[in-house]
Amino acid sequence: MPGGEYGDGLTLLSFLRRRFSDLKIIVFTTVDNPAMIREITQLGIASVVNKVDDAAHLVSAIHAVYAGATYVSPAANREPLQARVRTASTQTTVKLTPREAEVVRLYVSGMSVNEIADQLHRTKQTVSSQKSSAMRKLGIERDADLFRFAYETGLAAAAEPKST
Repeated sequence: MPGGEYGDGLTLLSFLRRRFSDLKIIVFTTVDNPAMIREITQLGIASVVNKVDDAAHLVSAIHAVYAGATYVSPAANREPLQARVRTASTQTTVKLTPREAEVVRLYVSGMSVNEIADQLHRTKQTVSSQKSSAMRKLGIERDADLFRFAYETGLAAAAEPKST
């Protein structure tokens, strides 16, 4: 929802929370970034339903909010990316932060660091740092290896191709 009177969707939700504190809000979204979902729930939004989930999840969210509970649909409830990385003598689990995983996902979808920074409203230095941090955690030194990792783990399949 960029470009609106309240900026992006998080700004609007924050405004609604402040202005109408008793309002029960269900977010119906295409966003599947775990960090964004966490930000939404930290604002006090009780339910988040992803549009790719079955419509029955929206009904479940309505019932949950009415009962004073929370509800996050399956597609909106993804865990942060974890990867198994094999070193010379051991195999360990590496956990990327949600922001690192999102930057990698967008990068392998064909977006440049500058485009990612614009989309996520971050500086290009921050995005570059998150990409480098993810690569360092994964023991990856080249972009080609990052693409291979993304395809092998299914991260690239979650990325939407860049439209031309």
